[in-house]
Amino acid sequence: MLSTQENRLQEISQEWDLNSNELLKKTDKAIYSLLSNPEYSFPQSLPDGSYRR
Repeated sequence: MLSTQENRLQEISQEWDLNSNELLKKTDKAIYSLLSNPEYSFPQSLPDGSYRR
């Protein structure tokens, strides 16, 4: 998972309870397993605005 929300808990607490990989893994094992399964090729890094042309 991308860990983009780990340092934003105060900003996002009304929307997201599971703001870290560790909390997600501990709380919802099925979703964590799905999102971390390489078979589905979910992104592993955030976009940075630089793309090949």
